[in-house]
Amino acid sequence: MAILALSLSSVPSILLAALGLGFVIFIHELGHFAVAKWCDVNVERFSIGFGPVIWSRTWGETEYALSLIPFGGYVKMLGQDDMDPSQETDEDLAEDPRSYTAKSVPQRMAIISAGVIMNLLTSVLFFLFAFKLGVEFTPAVVGYTRPGDPAWVAGLRTGDEFTQVNGRTGRPLRFIDLRQEIALSSGDVHVKGIRRIYDGVKMTEEDFTTTLVPKTGDIIPTVGVAPSLGMRLPQAAEGEKATVTIPGTAAAKSTPPFEGGDEIVKIDEVDISGYADLQNVLARRRGQEVTFTVKRGKKGETPTTHEIKTPPNYFHTLGLKMDIGPITAIQQGSPATTAQPPLAVDDKITHIISETDGEREVGADLNALELPDYLATLHGQEIKIRVKRSTSGQEESIECTITPDDRPGWTETPMGPSVPLTIPAIGIGYQVMPLVLKVEEGSPAFGEVNRGGKPSFIKSIEFFPPISKEAEPITFDNKSEDPVNWAYAFWAMQQHPEAEVVLQISEQDSGQEYTTKKLTPQPRDQMGSEWYLPIRGIPLNMLTERRKAATYGESLSLAYNRTKSSLLEIYLTLRNLATGRVSPKALRGPLGIAETAYHFSEKGLGDLLWFLGLLSVSLAVLNFLPIPVLDGGHMVFLIWEGIRGKPASERVMIAANYVGLCFVLCLMLWVLSLDIFMHLLGWWKM
Repeated sequence: MAILALSLSSVPSILLAALGLGFVIFIHELGHFAVAKWCDVNVERFSIGFGPVIWSRTWGETEYALSLIPFGGYVKMLGQDDMDPSQETDEDLAEDPRSYTAKSVPQRMAIISAGVIMNLLTSVLFFLFAFKLGVEFTPAVVGYTRPGDPAWVAGLRTGDEFTQVNGRTGRPLRFIDLRQEIALSSGDVHVKGIRRIYDGVKMTEEDFTTTLVPKTGDIIPTVGVAPSLGMRLPQAAEGEKATVTIPGTAAAKSTPPFEGGDEIVKIDEVDISGYADLQNVLARRRGQEVTFTVKRGKKGETPTTHEIKTPPNYFHTLGLKMDIGPITAIQQGSPATTAQPPLAVDDKITHIISETDGEREVGADLNALELPDYLATLHGQEIKIRVKRSTSGQEESIECTITPDDRPGWTETPMGPSVPLTIPAIGIGYQVMPLVLKVEEGSPAFGEVNRGGKPSFIKSIEFFPPISKEAEPITFDNKSEDPVNWAYAFWAMQQHPEAEVVLQISEQDSGQEYTTKKLTPQPRDQMGSEWYLPIRGIPLNMLTERRKAATYGESLSLAYNRTKSSLLEIYLTLRNLATGRVSPKALRGPLGIAETAYHFSEKGLGDLLWFLGLLSVSLAVLNFLPIPVLDGGHMVFLIWEGIRGKPASERVMIAANYVGLCFVLCLMLWVLSLDIFMHLLGWWKM
């Protein structure tokens, strides 16, 4: 969790967030207070916050107070005190007609439930005004699928737009709807959507249906999918002179240069309506200079149109040819599954055999990192892939006949240390081992790696300057059960083409270790052996849209449905917490709530009201859980009293309240520790 920046520009947002949070608590306690007064109960104190009173004023018989710990509030009535539960069984207090205990069970039920009812009513109002003002959301469009994870295995692609996720339907769906259905599911998640396809000539759309099997065992169930990027470049930081594009890439050499806030609308003659279009067109024209058409202009101004010419972007390499590792994942319905015989997990590709190039050995001849692009060039042809496969403890060589699809390589990138490199054309993910088989003569690493003329292991790679503030050397352990893929480090080179690297080497035969000098990756732009990246080095903002109701009637309908959905989501969250499908580490405490409120207030009043609506629903549900000291615990005792005709004994009331108080305090300490030690300081692992 980033610490909130206390700049002058942040102060209004912080104050707005604080007022919003305080108002939600105030509304809850106001419900208790109003109904208690209506039932003629003597309210001794109305407090926002707990603990020592820091400000108070008495009007009439009631003291109105602000207390030190701003994590809630309370209404103290005559004859009712959570810190002294014996008051509810005190016969003397019960004789006072204005005490809480002197009132009938239905009256006390009304008082106890009033806070929850007020929160539910105000949540509808919060959502109503939020929809009328407009709420920013991230559409349920796929921007990235993590290779090897369930979404990738199921065949989801960049640009896929969901129109149905389990029981939720509509267009547009929000990405958070998808995440919630996955996180709160008790099993598989069934999805439908629309896929955009570009064949190099035209864009087409087709419907798709698939089933996702969430991966459990982490904080929440996941499928490995991220939201899409939009078409707008981020604004440069205030006072920043550097280009908004990535230094050292083709985009940084564009003429005229890109500017912050530019919106991409066309590449050459192709209209671009989303990130998938951008990715597909650039991947298929990777070796060409392209012309971007962008719209430029400040908000409220009429945008102007500009054409920007951008040259090809080359892979930057050290000249290392790496050993290929085993296949680790296979996509459903891909050419790998329809091959004869099908490819299998743990196969190791050794040769590619085609009519075009004959037989090529993967490793010393055909670089393992170039396989995604190489097989894409063979699309539509029937080729053979020779693999080594272990069967019954013995290794054998098998030839698989396969026809690659027309899907460019390096469009599914290894964004994590152990994430496999994929070959989209055949639908597999595989490891690239940190074993250098050969070093190209004249390359940056020639004479620095494989000094003894034999293959050697890369133990680590370090970037200069560091690629992030927290960056440490990327280390490779070939004996690990979850090894770091060399492709991950190689992709980092492409994202930081101006960085130098230092390798720590271990010779395979002798075991001798040494460290190279600083090496500068060079672009693969030599005539006849060019290797083009499918991207140009243009950073983009996240894709967002704004939902705004046209009428108050529409807004009320949306608000009512949103409140119902929020209630269901909280129930499912509690259920999955109880069953262990969702980890308790997924919870956030008051610091997390405050940070989230600040985040929404930065976006605007409509977005803050949206969050306050969610918070109101959460407060209503959590307060009505059957836990002593909470409203739900009081309701349980009142139901018991209504059935038996008399209240529970003093001993039972005291014991239950202390157990409930201990539970609530432990829960508060737990979520506070998560806020501080996991999200703020990063000491605990997620």
